[in-house]
Amino acid sequence: MPNQHKTKNKKHHLSQKVKDIWVYSIGSLVILAGVILSYIGIYLPPPGEIHSTVLVALGQLCLFGAAIFGIPYYVKNEVGEFKTAMYKYINRKAENITSDEITEVEAE
Repeated sequence: MPNQHKTKNKKHHLSQKVKDIWVYSIGSLVILAGVILSYIGIYLPPPGEIHSTVLVALGQLCLFGAAIFGIPYYVKNEVGEFKTAMYKYINRKAENITSDEITEVEAE
């Protein structure tokens, strides 16, 4: 009985590598769809002119694709900088504590 309960609540998590592959694949497909849409727009009547709605759709698809690529990179970068700053802060505090303890021991 206890084993059934554990397997029932077990969640399936994707690894970060698989998530990145999905995100970048979708972003690439969105940008590719925008490029294909603009080429199709050239051949629709009147030939040689791209309608403004096609250009708007292209802009939105490219912006969405860029957001898919840029947001995870920005978040990883900011989190990395925050972690680095916190490690430096903690190390400084740890050095201060140990140096204060050493001076107290020397004073005695």
